[in-house]
Amino acid sequence: MMVRNPELQRNLWLEITAQRLLAVPAIGVLLAFAVGLGSKDQALALRVIGAAGFIGLTVLWGARLAGQALTTEFLEGTWDGQRISGLSAWDMVCGKLLGGASFAWYAGGWCLLGFLGGAVGRLGVADTLMAVFGLIALAVLTQALSLLSALLNWRKLRRVTNTRRRGLGILVVLTLMPWFAHIAELLSNDVRYLIWFDRLWPMSKLLFVSVLLFAGWALLGAYRAMRVELQFRNKPWPWIAFVVFLQIYCAGWINANAGQTTAAIPYLPTILIDTPVLRLLLATGIALSLAYLFLFAEPKDRSRFTRLIADWRAQRRSNVLEALPLWLINAAITVATAALTLLITVTRADASTVIQIAAGTVAVLLYAVRDFTLVLWCNLSGIQRRADAAAAVYLTVLYGVLPLIFWSANWHVLIGLVQPYSAFLNPVWLLTAAIWAAAGADFFRRRWRHTSPAD
Repeated sequence: MMVRNPELQRNLWLEITAQRLLAVPAIGVLLAFAVGLGSKDQALALRVIGAAGFIGLTVLWGARLAGQALTTEFLEGTWDGQRISGLSAWDMVCGKLLGGASFAWYAGGWCLLGFLGGAVGRLGVADTLMAVFGLIALAVLTQALSLLSALLNWRKLRRVTNTRRRGLGILVVLTLMPWFAHIAELLSNDVRYLIWFDRLWPMSKLLFVSVLLFAGWALLGAYRAMRVELQFRNKPWPWIAFVVFLQIYCAGWINANAGQTTAAIPYLPTILIDTPVLRLLLATGIALSLAYLFLFAEPKDRSRFTRLIADWRAQRRSNVLEALPLWLINAAITVATAALTLLITVTRADASTVIQIAAGTVAVLLYAVRDFTLVLWCNLSGIQRRADAAAAVYLTVLYGVLPLIFWSANWHVLIGLVQPYSAFLNPVWLLTAAIWAAAGADFFRRRWRHTSPAD
């Protein structure tokens, strides 16, 4: 049972003290009294302050505490003892989330009571429950993402870096900004609508369902990352299901007439003209972006690849599936989605548009081969500590600095030498992409042989 979870109990003893138990409701009563004296609409003020307090304390501060509960174990050197304690991955996740952030949940609970006090008689029961559970799901989402980022960082580096944690925290906040911007929708009776897959949906209900789904995926991600840390292996199917879900969810925000709007963008006159094609191109971009993200986030030491190749040659398919890096899985999903995009394009567009989309899509994939082999080439060097940083610098030069130089010097035609997007306009640039991919693969092959233990 959850209450018998030793990790949860240990964190509760550390975080919840008598002083904290008494201080939070006392401050809450004083704040409610001040609101009652200084506001004309006390109910609305209570709802706003309650929701804002929960977001600040449980959603944001609680996320920091959840990640800190794990990083403290790393810093104090007690994590290895935790790993051999016999607790399951789910017990560890719940212990860190509910236990490590227990004071944030306690303070947030009082904020929710204030919110409920301001909602009685003003909001319907269904709207009130949807707002409360939506806020709770938002807190679970941020805390699970914080725990997941700490686990991924530790898995790759086996050390804690404050800079990375701050950067990941900023990334989480920026990712969740759209949710914060629409919190007011959950606090009132105003009905607004969003368009998703060409249909009108009540914004509050769509956001509620969305945050519940993403909170569930974040919990699953933290659980799977914890399993890996506890030396268990994961099958790739849940991750593939998440990527497909994310592709479908994001593609739904491209609605009818989006193609006509996009076609008005300079230099893209006839490429993006059909909503299904746009949706599939976005889905391809999402899978490719995740491939790049995990290419940098996951460890890439030679021993992992050697074991993977050995399992493949020995036809141990189960071991291969469990050991596949996420960036490689995402790359495979990218290729599959790109193939589906081309298939749909053939049935819905004219010949010139098909050629443009086919050339551009294949060029993007070929440049991805160049980029991936570049990152792997850097990680096979003698010093791996800053390999990813070096690869990021090289990619910045290729995608940012050189195109900017060509553009500033009015050498616009040369931009196609270093990036794939010119192939959408002129399929001839596909040859450059193929040369880059072949060169990258050859450099990687040479370094792999050069660093082989047999040499």
